[in-house]
Amino acid sequence: MLSKPLERHVSLSFCEHLRSHDLLYLNQSGFRSNHSCETALINITDKWLKAMDDGELIGAVFMDFSKAFDLVNHDVLLRKLAKYHISQQALQWFTSYLDGRSQQCSVLGSLSSPLMLERGVPQRSILGPKLFSIYINDLPMSLGEANADIYADDTTLWPSSKSCDEIQQTLQNALDITEQWLTVNNMVSNTTKTKKLLIGTVQKLRHSDKDELDLYLNGTKLGEIKNEKLLGIKLDKHLKWNKHIEYLIRKLNSRICLLKRAKEHLTIHCRTLLYNAIIKPILEYCCTVWGNCSKEQLIRLLKIQKRCARLILNANFRDNSVKLFTELGWLPISDTINCRKLYMLHKISLGHCPDYFSEYIRYLKDSHNYNTRASTNRNAVIPTYKKVSGSRMFQTSAIRLWNTVEVSLQDMLSHKQFVNKLEQKRLLENAQLQHFSIETTF
Repeated sequence: MLSKPLERHVSLSFCEHLRSHDLLYLNQSGFRSNHSCETALINITDKWLKAMDDGELIGAVFMDFSKAFDLVNHDVLLRKLAKYHISQQALQWFTSYLDGRSQQCSVLGSLSSPLMLERGVPQRSILGPKLFSIYINDLPMSLGEANADIYADDTTLWPSSKSCDEIQQTLQNALDITEQWLTVNNMVSNTTKTKKLLIGTVQKLRHSDKDELDLYLNGTKLGEIKNEKLLGIKLDKHLKWNKHIEYLIRKLNSRICLLKRAKEHLTIHCRTLLYNAIIKPILEYCCTVWGNCSKEQLIRLLKIQKRCARLILNANFRDNSVKLFTELGWLPISDTINCRKLYMLHKISLGHCPDYFSEYIRYLKDSHNYNTRASTNRNAVIPTYKKVSGSRMFQTSAIRLWNTVEVSLQDMLSHKQFVNKLEQKRLLENAQLQHFSIETTF
């Protein structure tokens, strides 16, 4: 019974050691406080949109490791831990933690013979994910000019350049190094599931000297894809999010059918709970990432929300949707996206964010020595951009929104209070409307 509290204590001390000595790779977002799928996706898509704004193409390889957590070599892991300034006593504890583990299968009450586990980190454990982060932490250090963004075992390799030949050469070198790293670390890549994608604006891809990249891993040519699902979000070659919205609507429609079938047996309160459990999380998942989609796509999602509101409240098609949303305490999807962006920026302002967001908010008063109306109003610096791609960056659109928020709200030390105040403000403003008008969120 003491194993979990002990493991949690070791995990907290170990993570604090790694954080205080800055030992983890900057763009490793898995199993770290203040990091999430959302922050990882914002980080990588903002960098890609910035490259597109600079007239560059991006070559991305989405790595797939076979049984990544199960293939961790204990000896290799312990040698790596020793290099992270772990004391000899702590290293002995980790050795004891990993050694002597076994597993059994139970079928109809019958147990199989125990099988000793000579590799792999313990599944469903507190320390296991952290140990895997250490195991993979040194991979990006030897990739040369290619970038790597990692979330657990989801690893994306990418460079950006105006030349397809340069992108291909950089990526192929990174893949060759990755292949060597996998061999040394006793891990295996799944070449059939490892895919590549060439990303850029419509104009840049149309005038590119290559339609796709010729890349090889373990002697196998990697497959080219038109879109890829990364951390639950579908990416396409223009970062327009049309494919993701299509995927989202299909998934939402199946859940709405469940709500429709169940509503006759539920009270309005229970219908709302069901919506919050099976529909709202899907609709709002990482909306700060795909929220810069087109106005037409946002209208489609608003119609999904209206349909759900009518089902919950037994309303008909002619009932005013503003009144329905006000009764339920809902915000339309465009307002939800904008609020989520502001929630993230408030966390960044408090320092509750990954280090790769540390420079996202810079105030005009700190960038020059003379007073302007914007600097005295505490406005933040909006990143400069040349094309639509730059305006669609999270940082650009979120900072523009941040500059419209009252300073008293920006300065709140409680994030929960900030969220509540901002949501209530938006709900009161919407209650005065005759109908919802959707605008793009960038």
